[in-house]
Amino acid sequence: MLAIMPQICKWLDANDIPHADVPVTEVPKIANGQITVRVNKRRNGRFYLDSGTDRLASQVRTFTLKVEPPAVLLPWLRGEVPAP
Repeated sequence: MLAIMPQICKWLDANDIPHADVPVTEVPKIANGQITVRVNKRRNGRFYLDSGTDRLASQVRTFTLKVEPPAVLLPWLRGEVPAP
């Protein structure tokens, strides 16, 4: 997984998804020209805790697929590569 992190970040950024906002354990889903992924929320530019869970606040967002993933990311996107 760590070996493909640079490619993951580059691909997320190319699709206007801030890679720093995507939890490292999150695997985006691609369907119908859209990317759906959980992202951490920010308040005043900083991540913050959800008061109900004491975990980072997050939300599921959908983005337009602008750049297809490179072949090296396909096993990760299919869930074949374990999360760190």
